[in-house]
Amino acid sequence: MSDIVVKQAQENDIPVLESILFDTVSWLNEMGQPLWGVSEVTWNALSKNYQIDNFYIAYVDGKPSGCMAIVDYDPFFWPDVKKGESLFVHKLAVTKAARKTGVADVLMGFFKKQGTERGVKTLRLDTHALRPKLRAFYERHGFVFIEVKVFKGDRHTAFYIYTVPLRINIRPAHQSDSPEIRKLLAQIVQVHYDVRPDIFRQSYRNESDCTVNPQDADTPVFVAVNEQNHVIGCLWCIIERMRDNSMKINRDWLVIDDICVNEEYRGHGIGRQLVDYAKHLAQEKGLRRIELNVYENNRDAVRFYERIGFQTQKRVMELDIPLTESCAQDTDEERHARIYPVILSEYNPAWPEWFAEEKANLEKLIGAGNIARISHYGSTSVPGLLAKPTVDILLEITETANIENLIAALPAPDYICLRGAGLTIPTPPPHLVFIKGYLPDGFAERVDHIHVVYPGDHDELRFRDYLIAHPEIAVEYAALKRMLFQNYEHDRDGYTEAKGAFVRDVVKKARSYDDCVSR
Repeated sequence: MSDIVVKQAQENDIPVLESILFDTVSWLNEMGQPLWGVSEVTWNALSKNYQIDNFYIAYVDGKPSGCMAIVDYDPFFWPDVKKGESLFVHKLAVTKAARKTGVADVLMGFFKKQGTERGVKTLRLDTHALRPKLRAFYERHGFVFIEVKVFKGDRHTAFYIYTVPLRINIRPAHQSDSPEIRKLLAQIVQVHYDVRPDIFRQSYRNESDCTVNPQDADTPVFVAVNEQNHVIGCLWCIIERMRDNSMKINRDWLVIDDICVNEEYRGHGIGRQLVDYAKHLAQEKGLRRIELNVYENNRDAVRFYERIGFQTQKRVMELDIPLTESCAQDTDEERHARIYPVILSEYNPAWPEWFAEEKANLEKLIGAGNIARISHYGSTSVPGLLAKPTVDILLEITETANIENLIAALPAPDYICLRGAGLTIPTPPPHLVFIKGYLPDGFAERVDHIHVVYPGDHDELRFRDYLIAHPEIAVEYAALKRMLFQNYEHDRDGYTEAKGAFVRDVVKKARSYDDCVSR
């Protein structure tokens, strides 16, 4: 690998500078792509517009191989930019012998570093508009095309701007960062809603969706903080793993689930730095690929990701189906609420039997070796309690259970797998729920919710046991349900959220009760 060093030019470097420029002129003429005339790059001509210390020379293994001029004023091409507001690169040249050494990349990296050290917000350049390879080189380095102007001699000139990144620090998120992250993700939700109001809400329904869990190694979260240690950006990742799939090879990869920069700080390169951080994270963990999802009509995001090297490998295509006359005015969310309402039923003695049947079915499909415990919880597990006629099942899998195999073992259409964006309520690792009994036009007679978790001390079971041991609390819970039903009949998530305070209070009492019993 070549050793490349960039040094500021001095008076005694004038012959070296001229030799580099002469070599470049000759090389470009050979290729039939003339850019400058020899007379334009003599020091006699250059000294009319430049000082020698404007130039920098790149040495490859000690040999002069490239140069460029960096100035803070360009009244001819950029007359509206005041002196000192930006930096401009001129006369970027590489000798023919050094064309494949990476010296041009080093010079551009040095230029960007100068922007940071000199405290300017932008770097600017102009180049021949009809040279796609040269333009692609600048775009690869983060320069954004602005416009094309035609100057005398019919020269088409393309103008580019690079935003100098702010000085930030990127670190793992702490639980105390959750309120600031929640504000950032609210901005993402608004962007998503603006792009796809047919599927996104305008705000997060559950604040806990945005709570950082530093213990979850498979969903690492990072924040970008400024010099005042304020959170101004966040990066939410998921490490996905494919194992023992009959069609696909085993692989691990990183998913950028969410990336957001505070709208007041956008346009300063923070998003690019967050993506670069994700690249380093993937390298450290031996992950060969990063994936993300972006909507086609979010053009700003698409262009951003394409500029930094992402390529479309898969398309998700949609087909809108005309609704029947009775449903023609429904949005997807309204239709979902209409056909899957909250239903309250008096206690049904068949519910424990339904659980036992589904438990046996799960053991058969998944295999006893992958299961630590299967428990019936929720209101249908409490004798005599008013309940939604849904059997809630807590499926505790072993730490070594293969998630992809588990999903494959519970196939559609009988089981609907919810993970990632499909989850509308907080779930613990491995963040996986199966629902059963959801037909296209409403509920089946039997409905199961299977919540997949790892072995542990689960509050769901503690809540169940406390209600069974304290019938008077179960009566209060039933009364609350009846009251909430009046306002949330067609809002299942809202109904669940509205019960949250009561459930948390009972769990707290249950913990105290457990402590007293164990003494």
